[in-house]
Amino acid sequence: MTFTKAIGYCPTQLISYATTASFAVVQGRLEEKIHKSESISTNVLAKIRQAQTADEIVQSIQNVTQGGDFMYFTEYVHGAWMRTLAGNPRIPATVAYTFGNPLIARPIFQEDITAGTFIPLRLIIEEVNAPDAAGTDVPCAKTTISYHLPSSLIPETSNQILKDQLFILDARVEKLVLDVIRETSNL
Repeated sequence: MTFTKAIGYCPTQLISYATTASFAVVQGRLEEKIHKSESISTNVLAKIRQAQTADEIVQSIQNVTQGGDFMYFTEYVHGAWMRTLAGNPRIPATVAYTFGNPLIARPIFQEDITAGTFIPLRLIIEEVNAPDAAGTDVPCAKTTISYHLPSSLIPETSNQILKDQLFILDARVEKLVLDVIRETSNL
Protein backbone atom coordinates (compact mmCIF):
# COMPACT_ATOMS: atom_id res chain seq x y z
CA MET A 1 0.00 0.00 0.00
CA THR A 2 1.27 3.47 -0.87
CA PHE A 3 0.18 6.84 0.35
CA THR A 4 0.91 10.50 -0.22
CA LYS A 5 0.84 13.48 2.07
CA ALA A 6 -0.22 16.98 1.06
CA ILE A 7 0.17 20.12 3.13
CA GLY A 8 -1.83 23.25 2.38
CA TYR A 9 -0.84 26.60 3.81
CA CYS A 10 -3.72 28.25 5.71
CA PRO A 11 -3.14 31.79 7.01
CA THR A 12 -5.33 31.28 10.08
CA GLN A 13 -6.79 34.35 11.79
CA LEU A 14 -8.08 34.28 15.36
CA ILE A 15 -10.69 36.97 15.95
CA SER A 16 -11.35 38.15 19.52
CA TYR A 17 -13.88 40.68 20.77
CA ALA A 18 -13.98 41.98 24.33
CA THR A 19 -16.93 43.44 26.16
CA THR A 20 -17.52 44.82 29.64
CA ALA A 21 -20.65 42.68 29.92
CA SER A 22 -20.49 39.82 32.39
CA PHE A 23 -19.71 36.30 31.32
CA ALA A 24 -23.22 35.15 32.29
CA VAL A 25 -24.88 37.85 30.20
CA VAL A 26 -22.72 37.14 27.13
CA GLN A 27 -23.26 33.40 27.52
CA GLY A 28 -27.02 33.85 27.80
CA ARG A 29 -27.21 36.08 24.73
CA LEU A 30 -25.09 33.70 22.66
CA GLU A 31 -27.16 30.69 23.68
CA GLU A 32 -30.29 32.58 22.69
CA LYS A 33 -28.83 33.55 19.30
CA ILE A 34 -27.73 29.99 18.48
CA HIS A 35 -31.06 28.60 19.70
CA LYS A 36 -29.59 26.33 22.36
CA SER A 37 -32.85 25.50 24.13
CA GLU A 38 -34.70 24.84 20.85
CA SER A 39 -31.84 22.70 19.54
CA ILE A 40 -31.91 20.54 22.66
CA SER A 41 -35.67 20.37 23.22
CA THR A 42 -36.40 19.36 19.61
CA ASN A 43 -33.44 16.93 19.48
CA VAL A 44 -32.68 18.44 16.09
CA LEU A 45 -29.41 16.58 15.50
CA ALA A 46 -31.16 13.21 15.88
CA LYS A 47 -33.93 14.38 13.55
CA ILE A 48 -31.36 15.38 10.93
CA ARG A 49 -29.58 12.00 11.22
CA GLN A 50 -32.86 10.09 10.94
CA ALA A 51 -34.36 12.19 8.13
CA GLN A 52 -35.39 10.31 5.00
CA THR A 53 -35.80 13.36 2.75
CA ALA A 54 -34.15 16.70 2.16
CA ASP A 55 -37.42 18.39 3.11
CA GLU A 56 -37.34 16.72 6.54
CA ILE A 57 -33.82 18.04 7.13
CA VAL A 58 -34.70 21.55 5.99
CA GLN A 59 -37.86 21.63 8.11
CA SER A 60 -36.04 20.36 11.21
CA ILE A 61 -33.38 23.05 10.86
CA GLN A 62 -35.83 25.85 10.11
CA ASN A 63 -37.99 24.89 13.10
CA VAL A 64 -34.97 25.51 15.32
CA THR A 65 -33.30 28.50 13.67
CA GLN A 66 -36.58 30.39 13.22
CA GLY A 67 -35.13 32.55 10.46
CA GLY A 68 -31.72 32.88 12.13
CA ASP A 69 -28.44 31.54 10.85
CA PHE A 70 -27.19 29.11 13.47
CA MET A 71 -28.15 26.35 15.84
CA TYR A 72 -26.41 24.86 18.86
CA PHE A 73 -24.62 21.51 18.63
CA THR A 74 -22.63 21.15 21.86
CA GLU A 75 -20.47 22.95 24.40
CA TYR A 76 -17.34 22.27 26.40
CA VAL A 77 -17.15 23.85 29.85
CA HIS A 78 -13.36 24.15 30.00
CA GLY A 79 -13.23 26.43 33.04
CA ALA A 80 -14.88 23.89 35.34
CA TRP A 81 -12.62 20.93 34.56
CA MET A 82 -9.54 23.16 34.51
CA ARG A 83 -10.35 24.45 38.02
CA THR A 84 -10.77 20.88 39.26
CA LEU A 85 -7.74 19.44 37.52
CA ALA A 86 -5.47 22.33 38.48
CA GLY A 87 -6.90 22.63 41.99
CA ASN A 88 -7.21 26.35 41.35
CA PRO A 89 -10.63 27.93 42.00
CA ARG A 90 -9.44 31.21 40.43
CA ILE A 91 -9.42 29.88 36.87
CA PRO A 92 -12.07 31.95 35.09
CA ALA A 93 -15.22 30.66 33.46
CA THR A 94 -14.52 29.44 29.93
CA VAL A 95 -16.97 27.69 27.60
CA ALA A 96 -16.42 26.61 23.99
CA TYR A 97 -19.47 26.21 21.75
CA THR A 98 -19.90 24.17 18.59
CA PHE A 99 -22.63 25.56 16.37
CA GLY A 100 -23.61 25.82 12.74
CA ASN A 101 -26.24 25.14 10.13
CA PRO A 102 -26.15 22.26 7.64
CA LEU A 103 -28.00 24.42 5.10
CA ILE A 104 -25.14 26.94 5.22
CA ALA A 105 -22.51 24.17 5.25
CA ARG A 106 -23.90 22.31 2.23
CA PRO A 107 -22.61 24.63 -0.54
CA ILE A 108 -19.25 24.86 1.22
CA PHE A 109 -18.95 21.08 1.50
CA GLN A 110 -19.97 20.71 -2.15
CA GLU A 111 -16.86 22.71 -3.05
CA ASP A 112 -14.50 21.06 -0.56
CA ILE A 113 -15.56 18.43 1.96
CA THR A 114 -12.35 19.00 3.94
CA ALA A 115 -14.02 22.16 5.23
CA GLY A 116 -15.57 19.65 7.62
CA THR A 117 -12.34 19.95 9.61
CA PHE A 118 -13.60 23.32 10.88
CA ILE A 119 -17.34 23.22 10.18
CA PRO A 120 -19.39 23.07 12.36
CA LEU A 121 -17.92 26.21 13.81
CA ARG A 122 -16.50 26.78 17.26
CA LEU A 123 -16.10 29.82 19.43
CA ILE A 124 -15.01 30.31 22.99
CA ILE A 125 -16.27 32.68 25.66
CA GLU A 126 -13.84 33.54 28.43
CA GLU A 127 -14.28 35.54 31.60
CA VAL A 128 -11.26 37.78 32.04
CA ASN A 129 -9.96 38.53 35.51
CA ALA A 130 -7.32 41.13 36.32
CA PRO A 131 -4.89 40.99 39.23
CA ASP A 132 -5.38 43.56 41.98
CA ALA A 133 -2.53 45.32 43.81
CA ALA A 134 -1.91 42.19 45.90
CA GLY A 135 -1.68 40.03 42.77
CA THR A 136 -5.02 38.34 43.41
CA ASP A 137 -7.32 37.87 40.43
CA VAL A 138 -10.52 39.86 40.77
CA PRO A 139 -13.43 39.91 38.36
CA CYS A 140 -13.20 42.96 36.12
CA ALA A 141 -16.47 42.45 34.23
CA LYS A 142 -14.71 41.74 30.98
CA THR A 143 -15.61 38.87 28.70
CA THR A 144 -13.99 37.84 25.43
CA ILE A 145 -15.45 35.92 22.51
CA SER A 146 -12.91 34.35 20.17
CA TYR A 147 -13.19 32.28 16.99
CA HIS A 148 -11.15 31.39 13.93
CA LEU A 149 -12.17 33.26 10.79
CA PRO A 150 -13.62 30.50 8.59
CA SER A 151 -12.12 31.82 5.33
CA SER A 152 -8.66 31.76 6.90
CA LEU A 153 -8.86 28.01 7.52
CA ILE A 154 -8.63 26.87 3.90
CA PRO A 155 -5.52 26.62 1.74
CA GLU A 156 -4.75 29.78 -0.19
CA THR A 157 -4.94 27.71 -3.40
CA SER A 158 -8.66 26.92 -2.89
CA ASN A 159 -11.12 27.80 -5.64
CA GLN A 160 -12.88 31.15 -5.70
CA ILE A 161 -16.37 29.68 -5.26
CA LEU A 162 -15.29 28.12 -1.96
CA LYS A 163 -13.59 31.34 -0.87
CA ASP A 164 -16.74 33.34 -1.65
CA GLN A 165 -18.91 30.92 0.35
CA LEU A 166 -16.55 31.23 3.30
CA PHE A 167 -16.50 35.03 3.09
CA ILE A 168 -20.29 34.88 3.46
CA LEU A 169 -19.86 32.60 6.48
CA ASP A 170 -17.26 35.02 7.92
CA ALA A 171 -19.85 37.79 7.77
CA ARG A 172 -22.54 35.65 9.39
CA VAL A 173 -20.29 34.67 12.29
CA GLU A 174 -19.16 38.25 12.81
CA LYS A 175 -22.79 39.41 12.78
CA LEU A 176 -23.63 36.79 15.41
CA VAL A 177 -20.79 37.90 17.69
CA LEU A 178 -21.49 41.60 17.21
CA ASP A 179 -25.20 41.06 17.89
CA VAL A 180 -24.30 39.34 21.17
CA ILE A 181 -21.86 42.09 22.15
CA ARG A 182 -24.08 45.00 21.10
CA GLU A 183 -27.06 43.69 23.01
CA THR A 184 -24.99 43.00 26.12
CA SER A 185 -22.92 46.16 26.07
CA ASN A 186 -25.51 48.67 24.86
CA LEU A 187 -23.18 49.70 22.01
